[in-house]
Amino acid sequence: MTAPALELRRLGKTFVLGRGRARQEVQAVRDVDLVLPSGGILGLVGESGSGKTTTAMLALRLTDPTSGQILLEGADITHLPPAALRAHRRRMQVIFQDSYSALDPMFTLARSVAEPLMIHGIGTARERHEAAEGWLERVGLRGYGARYPHELSGGQRQRVAIARALILRPSVLIADEPTSALDVSVKAQIINLLMDLQQEMNLSILFVSHDLSVVRSLTDRLAVMWHGRIVEEAPTEAIFAAARHPYTQALLDAIPAHHPRQRRQRSFQSRTQIEAAVPRIPAADLALPAVPGPLPQLATLSSGHRAEVIVT
Repeated sequence: MTAPALELRRLGKTFVLGRGRARQEVQAVRDVDLVLPSGGILGLVGESGSGKTTTAMLALRLTDPTSGQILLEGADITHLPPAALRAHRRRMQVIFQDSYSALDPMFTLARSVAEPLMIHGIGTARERHEAAEGWLERVGLRGYGARYPHELSGGQRQRVAIARALILRPSVLIADEPTSALDVSVKAQIINLLMDLQQEMNLSILFVSHDLSVVRSLTDRLAVMWHGRIVEEAPTEAIFAAARHPYTQALLDAIPAHHPRQRRQRSFQSRTQIEAAVPRIPAADLALPAVPGPLPQLATLSSGHRAEVIVT
């Protein structure tokens, strides 16, 4: 059986703020379990501050976890030292939200795209330059290699970021809000480009976003984060058709409708209201066994559909 491209097991991250009596711990990510299948696209959604980006940075080992495991194609990379981790970096790359900050303003585009090859000692300088020019052409920027980031639009810079992330031909790509700063037409172009490259390279993509309409058009499965934990996960269309957790339902209600008659009833709820609305389900009605208790727990409701519920 083929190992998942990326697997997170009970992943947690606690940040310590302040010192002495002012010291406090903030649990940004709590017991996150996620599986990104080989060749699949998993969406990770939630409001700002829900822990999406922290989870992505943990998966990349750009931030060290407090607890849990990170498995990349079956290999545990959770506690690997930097030297041992370098070999795995080639197989997992990232597209950051702010493409302007992610690109060195002093580098030409060709140099920026070729930099991963240089870091990993791949090819000669000429071969790296030719590969960079080829990838720029592949993302629709033919002849742009001698330009600088400030000469491009936001959408063009994001295309450069995609070329740089994929020049190493990774198996896993983590896209952290790559379309959030783009207008609608450019956003659609970037999504189409990612879809084409994913099919061509059989990429496994973890797509982080707060925009459910974008995620719906791109992903196979969807995981919803709230206050640092996963509260629902299912095939994307199953989430849109029958969301079970009240927070997921509130996110869906907030999607702008194309026609007034298609508008959903707005359900702006506080944290207390959402926690009070968590469904109660008898253990006998679950697809997999769970221990009844007074606190919400992530349970399997049906095949491939998990949600946080109170098991009775």
